[in-house]
Amino acid sequence: MAARLGPSTSVEHRLMGMPVEPWTPLDTCLVGKGMALGLSFKWRAGVVFAAIADVLRDAPEHLRTILPRAPGAGDTTALRLAGPPARDPRALGQALAFLGWDAPVAGSNAWIVGGGRSASGAPILANDPHLALSLPSVWYLASVRGGAYAAVGATLPGAPAVVLGRTPTVAWGTTNAMLDDGDLWHEEVDGNGTRYKVDGAWRDLEVETQEIRRRGAAPVLFRLRRTHRGPLLSDALPGAQDRPLSLRLTLHETTHDLQPFLRMGRARTAADVEAAFDGYGAPAQNLVCATTEGVAAYRFLGRVPVRPPGEPALPRDGRTSASDWTGFVPPADLPAWTLPPGGQFVTANDGHLGPDYPHYLSNLYEPRWRADRIRALLGRRTGLTADDLAAMQLDTTSLAAEAFRRVVVLPCADAIRRTRPPAVPMLDRLLSVTGDESAGAVGPALLHLTYYHLARRVFGVRLGDDLTHRWMACINLMDEPLMAAFASPDSPWAKPAVRATLLGEAMEAAARDLAARGLGIDARWGDVHTLTLRHPLAAVPGLGAGFRQGPWPSGGGPYTVLSGQYLHDRPAEQVVGASFRQVVDLADPEGSARMITFGGQSGHAGSRHFADLSAVWRAGGFVPSRLESVPTRGRALHLRPG
Repeated sequence: MAARLGPSTSVEHRLMGMPVEPWTPLDTCLVGKGMALGLSFKWRAGVVFAAIADVLRDAPEHLRTILPRAPGAGDTTALRLAGPPARDPRALGQALAFLGWDAPVAGSNAWIVGGGRSASGAPILANDPHLALSLPSVWYLASVRGGAYAAVGATLPGAPAVVLGRTPTVAWGTTNAMLDDGDLWHEEVDGNGTRYKVDGAWRDLEVETQEIRRRGAAPVLFRLRRTHRGPLLSDALPGAQDRPLSLRLTLHETTHDLQPFLRMGRARTAADVEAAFDGYGAPAQNLVCATTEGVAAYRFLGRVPVRPPGEPALPRDGRTSASDWTGFVPPADLPAWTLPPGGQFVTANDGHLGPDYPHYLSNLYEPRWRADRIRALLGRRTGLTADDLAAMQLDTTSLAAEAFRRVVVLPCADAIRRTRPPAVPMLDRLLSVTGDESAGAVGPALLHLTYYHLARRVFGVRLGDDLTHRWMACINLMDEPLMAAFASPDSPWAKPAVRATLLGEAMEAAARDLAARGLGIDARWGDVHTLTLRHPLAAVPGLGAGFRQGPWPSGGGPYTVLSGQYLHDRPAEQVVGASFRQVVDLADPEGSARMITFGGQSGHAGSRHFADLSAVWRAGGFVPSRLESVPTRGRALHLRPG
C-alpha cells in the first residue's frame, strides 16, 4: 500500500503532493541501469558526431581531423559515410536541441601502490569517482553486516550492496572505463514507418506505444520502434525522422550487474574478487583492488562488443547485416593483471593499453592530464602513506594549462604583439600561467574563458554555434582537435596565417566576459569557478533556498586530480566533482580507512543530516570507514527476518 501524506512524509513529497510508493526490486534494477546510462557516453556523443558528419559531408578532411581516435590507432585516411545524404544537413543537429541534456563529464581517479612502495609494507588504494554534484548525495555511506556479508563504503540508496569500499581484508575502487559501449545505424525505413530494409529485404519494425502520464493534463502517447539492433533513437528527436538511427547499447543486454557487488561483500581474497564479477555487464569499469595478503590487482569489468571494421565514431550502414555486432569479447581476453610489490597502477579514464592489445575498446577516453599528474606525484617515491595518497586527491595542478600555453598561446605571441595591441595584457597573463588552478589562483579564469571562445571561433564557423556547443557538452572530446588545429602546419580548421587573429579575438572576448561579471583579467579562479549543490526543488520560488548550498569558490578544473569539471558550453560553474573519496592502507584497514561523500547522509531537506558532510568534503576531510564500530556520528539499524 502506498503511504498517505502526513507529518512524517518528506518535505519533497508534501510539496509535490506525491504519496510515497512502495519500493520494489524493479526500482533497484532501475537505479543500476540509470547509473549505467549516466556513465555511458556513446549514445550522446554518437548522435553529435552523426550530426557533425552530416554538416561536413562535403568536407571529409575537416571531419577526419576531429573524429576521436583510439589510442595507438592510425588516422583515418578516407571516410565513407553510411546512409544517403540528408535533405537538410543541419536537421539532425537542430533536433538535438530537443534533448536538452546537461551531459557533464563523469570521470574518476583510482590508483594503488604495492607494498614495496608503502611505509606499512602493504598496498594502499585511493579512489574518487567523479559524478554530477547535486542534493541529495548520490551515495549513502554505510557499514553493512549480516551472515558472511561484511562491507563498508558507498552504497546507492535502494541497492542492498556496498558499491565502493572494503571488506575486512579486501578494498576496491573503480573508474569509468570509457568503453565505446554502443553503436548507431543509419536505417532505411519505408514510407509507412513500419518496416526497415536489411540485405535487400524488408523487415517489420517492433512497435510499442508507451503512455507518459502528466498531472493535470492528458497523457502523452509515445511510439517506440525497434529494429533487431535496438530502438530508433531518432524517434526521440522531433525533426530527425529524415535520419532514422537505431541504437544498440551494452546496458540494454541482459546481464547480472547487482550480484557482483553482493558477492564483493563476502570477498576475503583476490580470488574472491576475481570470481565476484563473473557475468557483470554495464557500466564498464576499471576495477582496482588490494588485499591484506599483499595482493594489488587491476581488472577490466564489462561486456565489450565485437564489431566489424568501420569508423567507430560514426553511424554504421543499417542496410546490411554485415555491419552488426558479432558477439562480445570473451571475459578471459579482457585486460587484467597483478602488480609486483614495487609497482603502481593509475587509472583516470585514460587509455592505458598499448597498441598490441587485440580488441578495440574505445575512442572516448579522457585526455591523459589527470593520469599523468597522478603518476608524476607518485614518481618513484617509497615510504608512501595513506595521508600521502589523500593529499594527492586534492591536487589542483593542471598539466593541460601548460600544454595550452605551449601549443596555442606561445606560437602566436609575436604576431599578437605586432597586430593586436589591445590583446597584449591578456597575452601576458596567459603566458604566465603555471597550471595552478586553486580557487585563489590568477590566470585560470582568463584561460578557461579563452578556451571557450577559441573553440567557438575555430569550429563554429563550419558547424555553427549550437552544434559546436553540443560537441563541447559531450565529454572532453574537443581538446585534442583544438590543440591539433594549432599544432598541425596544415590543419584545415585553423591555417597558420589566421591563428593569432583567432586567439587574439578569443582573449578579448574572454576579457569582456570577465568585465560583464565585474571582474578584470586578473580575476581569481574561484570568482568564476563556483560550486552550488542543488536539489531538484531548488528552483521553487521562495522555498528554493532551503534546497541548495553555496555558491562556494571552488578549486580544480576539468583536468586536475581534484575534479572541478564544468560544462564546456557554459563556463565555468562546477557541476562535477569527487562524489566519494576513499583511502585504505591494507596493513590496517580498520584503523587507516577513511571515506567521504558530498552533501549528507539524509535525503530529507528538513533533516540536520541533509548536507552536514559538505564542509568536511570541501575541506578535503574524511570520516572513518569502519566495519567493527559505528562512528560517534553514525546510527545503527538492525534488520531481522520476519
